[in-house]
Amino acid sequence: MRKIQLALRLHFEAGLSLRAIARTLNASPSTVGEYLRRARLAGLSWPLPPGVDESALETRLFPPSAPAQGPRPLPDWTTVHRELKRKGGDACAAVPGVQERVARGRAVLSVLRALPGLVEAARRRHAPIPPRRREALSRK
Repeated sequence: MRKIQLALRLHFEAGLSLRAIARTLNASPSTVGEYLRRARLAGLSWPLPPGVDESALETRLFPPSAPAQGPRPLPDWTTVHRELKRKGGDACAAVPGVQERVARGRAVLSVLRALPGLVEAARRRHAPIPPRRREALSRK
């Protein structure tokens, strides 16, 4: 919590940028921005109102999250069994909501697998021309 108090003081008193505050606190600029956003939503500025100590500041900036909206649905176990029995079966097909998450994960993986090729292509495109090839190109 001391970092949050220091971030608020540096922002409001010293007028430092998010990056400067982040360097001072040894935190990321997005973390500092999140602290300031939460303080603004809680109606806090600097100096803090009397009676707002570290624990009160924590509860105002990070209120407890709402409990889950009921239990998660159970899979249809007969469908899971049937899927696993067949060749190439996928148990995720029987669990509600998993198919969408799996599809998103596969899309991200395909992009990540393509990155090494993209990096190599960029290296080839921006690599300096070797001296022998440069001489051959200048003779033409």
